[in-house]
Amino acid sequence: MIGVKRCVVHLQLLKRMKKVERLFIVSVDELEQCNKLVGKDDNRTIRVHSHGLRLPLLGLQGVKPRRYFPFKQGSLFVATLRVGPEGVQMTVDGKHVTSFAYRETLEPWLVSEVRISGDVKLISVLASGLPTSEDSDHTVDIEALKSVPLSLQRPVDLFIGVFSTANNFKRRMAVRRTWMQYPEVRSGTVVVRFFVGLTEVVSAKFVMKTDDDAFVRLDEVMASLSRINVTHGLLYGLINSDSQPHRSTDSKWFISPEEWSEEKYPPWAHGPGYVVSHDIAKAVYKRFNEVRLKMFKLEDVAMGIWIADMQKDGLEVHYEKEERIFNEGCKDGYVIAHYQGPREMMCLWQKLQETKRARCCGDP
Repeated sequence: MIGVKRCVVHLQLLKRMKKVERLFIVSVDELEQCNKLVGKDDNRTIRVHSHGLRLPLLGLQGVKPRRYFPFKQGSLFVATLRVGPEGVQMTVDGKHVTSFAYRETLEPWLVSEVRISGDVKLISVLASGLPTSEDSDHTVDIEALKSVPLSLQRPVDLFIGVFSTANNFKRRMAVRRTWMQYPEVRSGTVVVRFFVGLTEVVSAKFVMKTDDDAFVRLDEVMASLSRINVTHGLLYGLINSDSQPHRSTDSKWFISPEEWSEEKYPPWAHGPGYVVSHDIAKAVYKRFNEVRLKMFKLEDVAMGIWIADMQKDGLEVHYEKEERIFNEGCKDGYVIAHYQGPREMMCLWQKLQETKRARCCGDP
């Protein structure tokens, strides 16, 4: 009940300090953060000697019960939490008590759990009121989150496949709300699709693979592809040209000699984000349909193996290493930052919009 206690203290102070009252009474979803009827003034005060400020005396023996205070030891009460566009509202026995505004960059769809602590015995919990399309209309622009439909008449420069799983809704929403809002995606020249099932075949100049926890500087990817100016045999990403299979069975990347007998892998690009040209993507698709594609459990290494096999068959391969793709975390100047949760994604996008610079969220 800490939030309610804070409300009582704030309201008592506000009534003693009329000049600053407007600075503290803040609304959340058009409801005051602290309901004025929660507490009642007590005339007794104490003096804080360092500043000479007279404050209400709260919580001492003999203080009269507060009017409308919703909690009484040993008594039942029904508390309701409602998640709104701006914050969370709390009512007790039908009366609005307090509201909590979301922290900066936190949106309603990121609220997925409630924690109850303190000297409270929980008897039952009822969850209801799942979001409806009508509610969503007041929260976000749903149309802005939808992928632009594919069109045979509109040329596609880059197709991006985002690896995800069915239960990673929050991650996909973060991607939709951030780097999928680049003009290239909204116009359809760049197509983004989540790989949670089968995907239609799209004809594009380049194909990119990334993950749902990777933040992609799409403008920088497109600028790099334009600078490289290679349209055939291209593998663009954080290229690793000198790696060996993990032979320890304790490793999550363990590869047995039966799976890969050679001492080293051919060059490959780390999984958070890499791009291949159309001819490589088409060859992979063709070989898969012809059952000529060697399966390998590390998908990024697998692409390197497949490209090396094509090279043996005469393909001229151009390996373009991008040092600004960070495989573990984020560094300033990034093109791709990996292992970013939904809140970090929103923060990175906000920094880009405000500063026009690729700054990580640990930076001021």
